[in-house]
Amino acid sequence: MKKTVIINFITGSVLSALLIISVQHWIFPRTNIVTFDMKKTTDRFLLQVSKLDLPDEKKDQLIERYNNTLKRVLEKNIQGKTVILVNSAVMAGAVDKTADIQKQIAEAMKNHE
Repeated sequence: MKKTVIINFITGSVLSALLIISVQHWIFPRTNIVTFDMKKTTDRFLLQVSKLDLPDEKKDQLIERYNNTLKRVLEKNIQGKTVILVNSAVMAGAVDKTADIQKQIAEAMKNHE
């Protein structure tokens, strides 16, 4: 009888712990940490703009559009429990999403979003 009580207690404790962990993951989903090389991306864009044969006013408009697009793309990416850090601030352990974000920026710029 004593053995049955101990087994029931252990089983109940394990089930309770599993339930608490499951509820915690459901209520507080895991936050993803990713990196983005914003400096390299922006430097590349500015270099491309500087090579264009456009008046300064048009270049300034392109740069402003790029800044607005960058902001929208980053805001869209952080809505799903994701933290985006500049890659120089992270030593290890985060996924680099630079290529994905650059692609999103390029598509948005091309579609004039």
